[in-house]
Amino acid sequence: MKIFMLLLVMVGFTPYCFSQYVRTPNTYSINTSHGTIQQTYYTPAPSTPGGYMKLTKKYEFTVILNNDSTVDVRGKIDVLDSVHSLVIKNGKSKRVIKPQDTKGIYRYSLVDGHKIAGVPTDSCWLFMVEDGRIKMYAKLPFEGARAIVAIQRGERGTIVPLTRENLLVITGEDPRLMPFIQNKEYVKAIWKYNSIDFM
Repeated sequence: MKIFMLLLVMVGFTPYCFSQYVRTPNTYSINTSHGTIQQTYYTPAPSTPGGYMKLTKKYEFTVILNNDSTVDVRGKIDVLDSVHSLVIKNGKSKRVIKPQDTKGIYRYSLVDGHKIAGVPTDSCWLFMVEDGRIKMYAKLPFEGARAIVAIQRGERGTIVPLTRENLLVITGEDPRLMPFIQNKEYVKAIWKYNSIDFM
C-alpha cells in the first residue's frame, strides 16, 4: 500500500516537474550601417506566469540616461515584455526605464569588482560579459559567458548576433576552431580564439 501511494505521488508530480520549463524565443535587434539585424535565440524559461523573472537577479545598477544624468538603482531587469525595462521606485511612485531611455547601464562584479557594462539596443541592453579579441555579450549582466547572444571584434567592431556566419567572418575557417564551430560550440571556439596559445 505504501509503495502504491508513493508511486501515485510520483506520477502526480512528474507532469508538473517536466512542464515547469519551456523553450522561450527571444528576439532582439541591432542597428548597423547595413540596416537592422534581428536575432532570435531560445532560453529555458518557466512556463508559469512571471516565472521567467525568477531567472533574473537583483543587482546594483548605475544607469546613464540620455541627458547624461545617472541614476543608481537596485532591481531586476524585466525580461517579460518584448522590450526589457528596469523599474526605479521612489516611495509610492515608480519610473520605468527602457533601453532607448539610456546611453548605457552597468554594475560591478561581486566576484572581482570589474565593471559589467551594457549598451542599449531597441529592445534590450547587451552586457559585455567576457572581454578579449572577440567580446561576448548577453542580455543579462551575468558573471562569465552565459547565454551569449552577440559578439564584437576588438574595440571598434560592430556588435553582431552570435551566429556561425558572423563568427567565421572574424575567425576564418581555422582548423583549430572548426571542430567547435561545426558542433555549434561557439563559446568554446571564442575562448580558444581569445587564448594566448592561439595567437
